[in-house]
Amino acid sequence: MRLLLSRYGILSRGTLALDGAALPWGEVYPLLNRLEWRGELARGVFVDGLAGAQFASEEVLAQLGSGGDRWSLVPTSDPAVLYGAGAPFPLGSLSHPEWRLHRGPGAYLVLRGGAPLLAVEGAGERLTLLAELAPDELRHAL
Repeated sequence: MRLLLSRYGILSRGTLALDGAALPWGEVYPLLNRLEWRGELARGVFVDGLAGAQFASEEVLAQLGSGGDRWSLVPTSDPAVLYGAGAPFPLGSLSHPEWRLHRGPGAYLVLRGGAPLLAVEGAGERLTLLAELAPDELRHAL
């Protein structure tokens, strides 16, 4: 369970189901509840779109509160990426409605404050805008 907490930062029924974890939510929930009682985790609704109770450490919650404009590049194959088909947060392209996020080698997401702005596929061969960006924001994303 600590591995799942370190991987996702926030655990909920939805993140556990995406991971394909061996333990069902009904067995994990009492353990998370116990960690909350011990003061090691907080329970609440931290991420819109993840249904039900969510558990996170105070360290993760502090990062959420300070990550407003932080830029990140993450591989789409990372199990902690909750975007794309079958995930709580499906993605679509502004100009290509039929586009779907490829989750595999050579595919990345550019995030700002945790929100996806640009999909990079084919090790940079294909770029797909996921949000409207001002020219200076686009330069930064690239």
